[in-house]
Amino acid sequence: MAISEQAIDAALKRGQDLAKAEHRAIGARLDAARGRLVIEFDNGVEMSTPISLISLILNIVADALMSAPHPLKQFPASTAGL
Repeated sequence: MAISEQAIDAALKRGQDLAKAEHRAIGARLDAARGRLVIEFDNGVEMSTPISLISLILNIVADALMSAPHPLKQFPASTAGL
């Protein structure tokens, strides 16, 4: 199925609009001393989460994706390696 130039232009416009309205992550680091993943956003805000919760979060997201009726169901999600 070919994608029209109009569809591409509309998608690019939506992306530009979102970039103006939403903050983006610009960096991430591991704070090993505190056992946390720290994410820095373009507005200077930093958020962190315990490393121990990352596997739990990934499992919740994977379960939600696998139960949703859309094409992502064909891609198995795994937390292997965490």
